[in-house]
Amino acid sequence: MEKKQIENSLHQIYGEGMDVDQYLKKFISFSVKLDNGSARNFIAKYPSFMDMFDIQENDEMESFLNTITLGLDIRTQEKIFEKAENMHRLAATSEKMNSEILAFEILTLCIKEKMKVININWISESSGYPGIEREVGTEYYHSVRAYAENIRNYSGKVNNKAVCKENNFIHKLIFIIAGLTNEYEYGFCGAYYCNDKKIEEKINFSKQIYNLLTI
Repeated sequence: MEKKQIENSLHQIYGEGMDVDQYLKKFISFSVKLDNGSARNFIAKYPSFMDMFDIQENDEMESFLNTITLGLDIRTQEKIFEKAENMHRLAATSEKMNSEILAFEILTLCIKEKMKVININWISESSGYPGIEREVGTEYYHSVRAYAENIRNYSGKVNNKAVCKENNFIHKLIFIIAGLTNEYEYGFCGAYYCNDKKIEEKINFSKQIYNLLTI
């Protein structure tokens, strides 16, 4: 029981003038602040899920997972990783997949927890989405959109398209998200370009996963 609840109960019994802290010292020598909790060390915590991927950038992945799980309590996070693992096993082959697919699956489920109708297109696009910002929260909205903004602002250009580096899982994640609604052609998709030779295959797999995860 939280301290506030105890205070209310004691005030009802003994009156508002009661010194609750002094009374509780007879029984309790310390207090603990309760919150929603936050997880760290995702890779170590969810080994059966992580083992299905070829993760080359542990620190960057941990940082990304901390960002996209912002505001979600630990129990919700556990449900997200459990569902992602189940859906991945349904859709994937026995071959390990790259980190951008892992990132896509967890990000989609995190967004699903925050929105009434799942939509992740706003992450890769430059247009503003004030309605979505209100729904997911300003801090979360800007933290997640910053990944694509950094690519558009600071990456190189090919035919005036922002380059998503083939050795960066977040860059390829943004390209995959763009591929959900934009046609892929010769390395170009929406506002982005990616030279990963298997990126179209990853987009197609991600569309399949997206349909499963948004059920």
